[in-house]
Amino acid sequence: MKKRVNKKLLMLGIILMFLGYFMRLHNNTTNDIYQSAKVVSVIDGDTVKVNLDGKVEKIRFIGMNCPEIKHGNNPAQFYGVEAANYTRKKLSNKTIYLQKDVSDRDKYGRLLRYIWLEKPSSDNPKKEEIASNCYNAILVKNGYARVRKYPPDVKYNEILEQLESQPKNNKIGLWQNSNERHLPQRKSKLKENGLIKGNKRSKVHHLPGQENYDNISDKNVLYFNSEREAQQAGYRPARR
Repeated sequence: MKKRVNKKLLMLGIILMFLGYFMRLHNNTTNDIYQSAKVVSVIDGDTVKVNLDGKVEKIRFIGMNCPEIKHGNNPAQFYGVEAANYTRKKLSNKTIYLQKDVSDRDKYGRLLRYIWLEKPSSDNPKKEEIASNCYNAILVKNGYARVRKYPPDVKYNEILEQLESQPKNNKIGLWQNSNERHLPQRKSKLKENGLIKGNKRSKVHHLPGQENYDNISDKNVLYFNSEREAQQAGYRPARR
C-alpha cells in the first residue's frame, strides 16, 4: 500500500515539476517579447523617450502616424497638438511594455515598437486586447492617428485598419478635416495641397514641381504629408 502511495506521489511530483518548468518557460518568453520601460518625456503623439534598462531611448510607435506638431518653421498639422497632448496625458511617467515587430530601429536611431499599457496575456493577443491595451491601436481608434503600413513591420496592420474605420466614418478627431477624410481617393486634391509623392519602387520622394513628380504610376505612388514623414518611411529626397 505504501509503495502505491509513494509511486503516486512521485508521479504527481514529476507532473508538477514539468508544469512549473513550462510555466517558467512561458513567462520568460513573454518577458522577452514585452520589455518594460518608464516614460520620461513625450515628444509628440507617436514618439516618446523612455528609461529602458537604465538607458534613455527614443521610441517611435509603429503601424500608425500622428499628425505633426510644429517643428522649426513647419507649422503643426491639423490635430497634431491634440494627439501630442493626448499621449502626454496617457503616458507621462507611466510604465509601458514595448513590443518589437521585425525592424529594431529606424534611420534616426529610434526604437520601433508597439506600446502596451499592460503586459498582454500571451505572445499572440487577440483583437479585443489589442484594441483596449495596445496604445498604437488606441490612438487609431480614437482618431488621433492614421494607419500607416511600413513593411516589414505589419504584424497588427489588418486589425489597425479595422479599428480606423469607425473614427474615419464618424469624422472623429483628425478625420474632422475633410482633406484627411479624402486622403486616399482625391489625388487631384492631394496635388493641389502640395503633398509629397513617394515612389514605392525607387524609394525616392518627390516634391510638387520636381522633374518626376507627375511621372509616378498610380500603382507605385505613396502620399506623404511632410518630408519628415517620407524619411521616416525610408524614402530619400529626389535630387531634382
